[in-house]
Amino acid sequence: MTYATKARFVLSFIRKTLAQYNLPDELKYLSIIESGLNARAVSRARAVGLWQFMSGTGRYFNLQTDWYVDDRMDPEKSTDAACRYLSQLYRIFGNWELALAAYNSGPGTVRKAVRRSGYKKSFWEVYPHLPRNPSLRSAIHCYYLRYELPSITICLKRLVNKCYRMIRWQ
Repeated sequence: MTYATKARFVLSFIRKTLAQYNLPDELKYLSIIESGLNARAVSRARAVGLWQFMSGTGRYFNLQTDWYVDDRMDPEKSTDAACRYLSQLYRIFGNWELALAAYNSGPGTVRKAVRRSGYKKSFWEVYPHLPRNPSLRSAIHCYYLRYELPSITICLKRLVNKCYRMIRWQ
């Protein structure tokens, strides 16, 4: 199966699940940024799966993790858990920029950054207090390109280039 065929299949499934939870369709690109659509991807920090769940976060969202089964690698279960997690983060922070930052670095880290910024609610006022993380910057950048520019082509081109580099590394 080619990468394009796999991407079409996985992204259509993700799109349906996002619609069930009334989440923005653009969040489907987060799984590309996180894992390159590789359900068996494992990061250096031991985050696993399409959505790069850490073990504790996976358990919190009822993803079984033991020596035999790791539901974080199951595309259906992990996508459902990711949608619930993103919904929860949006309810906590009230905007998608901070929710995406919390998805990537943890809600505690974002709360601390908000506190250090003087309880500002704008992502760009909180941003200097967040840890530097390339995938976080990519996710936020793509979100802004989608909503601030009339065309998404620049965002898609960057995503495709990033995915190509990720595939070459594997």
